[in-house]
Amino acid sequence: MPIVVSTNPKDYALVQRTLEQANVKSKVLRNTRHSKGSLAALEFALGEVSSEHVLMSFADIYFFENPFKSFCGLSKHTLGISKAFDKKELSLGGIVFVNKNYVERIIEKPIKNNKGYRWNGLALFSRSDVTNLSEFLKASPSNPREGDFFEYLRKDKKVNFSFLECSDFINVNRPENLMVASLYRFSEVKNEPKILSLASDTRRLILNKI
Repeated sequence: MPIVVSTNPKDYALVQRTLEQANVKSKVLRNTRHSKGSLAALEFALGEVSSEHVLMSFADIYFFENPFKSFCGLSKHTLGISKAFDKKELSLGGIVFVNKNYVERIIEKPIKNNKGYRWNGLALFSRSDVTNLSEFLKASPSNPREGDFFEYLRKDKKVNFSFLECSDFINVNRPENLMVASLYRFSEVKNEPKILSLASDTRRLILNKI
């Protein structure tokens, strides 16, 4: 499956140059629709790929272990999920509720929730779902959340989603998240338990302040 990277026009040259320097073979899209939200950008990107199936991943997710190889060979609709590090994370971001084999529900930022799994942004789906995405965007308020689209596919379009449990992850959308992700990575490189403990303690401290 070819790698396609979608970015806004401002960052296009930098992203393309960085990937080339890292010898990553990819197609970089100059996607003007990022200004209208991630799902609008996804709608455009799906028109630029030729693969029958697409594995979506967000650029701001730091995975503790490589999750992508586990999706190799899969063709059915599948969401990547991760266990929560702390129960407070189950009210942040997309939360996935599952039964034995399938996803039962996807909720964005449920209030006072302590059940389910964290959605890590990974979603395997069909390129033909762009038709449903277009319908969803037309019927939704501006800049809807990604998890709401996949819940729309599941609930309204009767698409069965399987799930694949992956490693823990950090959603790097604030400077303090980047610091925690860097500590985890440093502890891995140095194989140092004390740094790992520091990373986890710092992560929990940040969660307690939310």
